[in-house]
Amino acid sequence: MPAEDLRPLTDDDMPALSELLTALHPEQQQTAASLKNRQALLSSLSEHHAWTLGWHGNSLVGAVEAAGDHNHIGSGLFFLNVRVHPAWQDDEDELAGQLFQRGVETLRPLLPTGLRTRVHQHWPELAFYQNHGFDELERSWHSTLDLSTFDPSAFAARTQRARATIQLATLRELGWTG
Repeated sequence: MPAEDLRPLTDDDMPALSELLTALHPEQQQTAASLKNRQALLSSLSEHHAWTLGWHGNSLVGAVEAAGDHNHIGSGLFFLNVRVHPAWQDDEDELAGQLFQRGVETLRPLLPTGLRTRVHQHWPELAFYQNHGFDELERSWHSTLDLSTFDPSAFAARTQRARATIQLATLRELGWTG
């Protein structure tokens, strides 16, 4: 079932968007404050960044994020992230398709040369992206270091070995006169 109302994100929508994103991916909880901070950061970089939200009555059922690829500014590459509430996902991907098209429409005036997304292999969005022509470009693994329990002394011997074999110097100190 498609959304009844598609409209741009406003500050008042931040709590509903954070609930949607957290419901979809509880392992990556989003707060309204973190979303607002991210919006402000991307705006300060003068990057294109737009959310279109899909509403059914007073319920946020999906969203599409269209953003410049800050790792490749000026390349024509953009991110397009489609998110559909778990209760609204179905085999036809009607809502996801509707959001995808709206995201593409928002990017069309910017003349994109390619679209990217980020998805985990166990996320339900993966099949949608594959069905819409996305190919895997790279694979990564997240690793988190808990600094409250990290003990750097466990790496003291490796640090000493590195310092004994690696020299940091300017080119002039190394004798380069060019």
